[in-house]
Amino acid sequence: MAKLLSGKVGVQTYAGLSTSRNQIVGGQPSFIGLNEVEPNLGLSPQNSYVLYGDANGTRRWGEPSGAPSGSVSGITIRDEGLNPVGLAGSVTIIDIVGDGVVAIQTHITQGGVQVGLATLTIPANNLDGEDARGFTQVTGISTIRVGLGLSIFAPSGTTGIASIRSLTQVGVDVYDPASYLTVSEASQIIVGTGLSVTQPQVNRAKIEFEGIIPRLEVTGISTFNQTSLSDANVTGIVTATGGVIGNLTGNVVGNVTGDLNGNVTGNVTGNLTGDVYAGLATATKGFTGNINATGVSTITQLLVGTINNTGFETAFGYISNGNSFMGNLNSGGISTTKYLSNTNINSTGIITATSFVGPVTGNVSGNITGNTNGTHTGAVSGNVTGNLNGNVTGNVTGDLTGDFLAGLSTVTNELHIKSDDGTPGRINYYCETGNAHYSQVKAAPHSEYSGNVTAILPVKSGDFIVGDTEGAISQNIITSGIITATTFVGAGQNLTDVSAASVLVTATDTTNATHYMVFSDSVSGQETMRTDNSLTYNPSTNQLSVSGPIDVSDITCHNITPELNNTYNLGTNTQRFANIYSADLQLSNVNAHPNSVDGTKGDWTLQEGESDIFMINNITGKKFKINLTEV
Repeated sequence: MAKLLSGKVGVQTYAGLSTSRNQIVGGQPSFIGLNEVEPNLGLSPQNSYVLYGDANGTRRWGEPSGAPSGSVSGITIRDEGLNPVGLAGSVTIIDIVGDGVVAIQTHITQGGVQVGLATLTIPANNLDGEDARGFTQVTGISTIRVGLGLSIFAPSGTTGIASIRSLTQVGVDVYDPASYLTVSEASQIIVGTGLSVTQPQVNRAKIEFEGIIPRLEVTGISTFNQTSLSDANVTGIVTATGGVIGNLTGNVVGNVTGDLNGNVTGNVTGNLTGDVYAGLATATKGFTGNINATGVSTITQLLVGTINNTGFETAFGYISNGNSFMGNLNSGGISTTKYLSNTNINSTGIITATSFVGPVTGNVSGNITGNTNGTHTGAVSGNVTGNLNGNVTGNVTGDLTGDFLAGLSTVTNELHIKSDDGTPGRINYYCETGNAHYSQVKAAPHSEYSGNVTAILPVKSGDFIVGDTEGAISQNIITSGIITATTFVGAGQNLTDVSAASVLVTATDTTNATHYMVFSDSVSGQETMRTDNSLTYNPSTNQLSVSGPIDVSDITCHNITPELNNTYNLGTNTQRFANIYSADLQLSNVNAHPNSVDGTKGDWTLQEGESDIFMINNITGKKFKINLTEV
């Protein structure tokens, strides 16, 4: 197409537009020509106008009309298709309120476009129907329908519970204390003399005694939760689960369970279990329970849980298991016990006993003769004679005579290990597995001493060197003296300041390892041996390696091979060799870079003739003579 002087180009027909002008082709953006660009429609004539187009490619500005080209400012919400909520098209936010209403937002594809979708779910109510006793009878119901004569209501003080019952004809069932039905469907209840009816809660009546029953005559078996009366004439068996209040005169045959408040006159045959809050108490046979006495208590046989006593207390006998009493003893006076087995003694006075079995808390004044078993906490003043088995916490002042078989102990200042068996004193340190082995520290025999010696322990961790050691010594041996030995075995690379006329040399010509050259500052005498990290030798490969430059006046060798191909130079741009003396000259860049003239590679040999210089192409086999001009 010819170019116009104005620079304008003709517009391509819509049918001839490139299909890839707005795409990425092969990872690269496609190009668009001036004849394929959109026409410039100019500014919109009015605000809120939209751009329209048809199938022929015509573009125009116009007022928004119809859907979906028009703008929507909000959502119109109706209730069951009626009565719009708020103003039409004014809702932009929907707030979901109410228990059981769930709003879930998802995405769907509509017309090839991904749009948001909100779903509101109201699950159906699944109710459970309970009877009057609270047992579930019907499950999974959503509607409850009551029959004729019934009413449904919410009981007072409840939430979410509905009760169904008849309000007109109420049938009451009367049960006895044993839960047996005595009267069924009673419409009226008449109480007798001395009884009263109360309403402990809504729709519930309670019948009970009011006041004190003046006289109660029982000829059979009677059961009372609680009875308060002035006179009871009983010829049968009376059971009171709540207790009996009042005076009880006569013999009581059977077990008495519960609290007994008041004086008991007469003999008590059987076991008395419970607390006794009294003054003087005398029991010639036995007593079981807690005693809280303010006076003198004399008991021949005593088995109690706790004794709280502020007076004098004596227990002379013992019970069948050989102990006087078991439990806690809290005494503010003097307590004398022949046999004592208890868990705790809290006393502010003097406690005397022929034997004690159990923990003793507090100060003990006087001598203790015999074995003491258990843990002793606190200070011990006086001599301890006998075996001491258990842990001792605190300071021990004085001499400890006897065997000391214990765990970890702390001794201040000095620890003396003496001997009385003809063998020097010793300490055994046992291993961690069943104490199967031990290491013994033992004093020297008497014949080797010329006086007392002091051995100072090292300040570094490690093993003690004792005699002939079979294993390696892990710590350093530092001495200012002389170490003498017939032989030293081991590697000597760490030896310093060693003076020797000769050293042992071993051939290692097959060892594949890096060796460092050893140098001396002088040709003779005692000199320090040194190495160079940059100069190494491998006996296996016969390779001498040098990192960095090496300065040698003259080198006589067989072949010189660079470490890497086409990498290193012979001389530099500023440091050149004066003359190169060579026979044939081999020139090749086959395994190197091509030349900079035509970019090819070649392999040539330069040889000298009597009157000419020849070049041999080692690739083609052709031979050439260099033209020479005589000067």
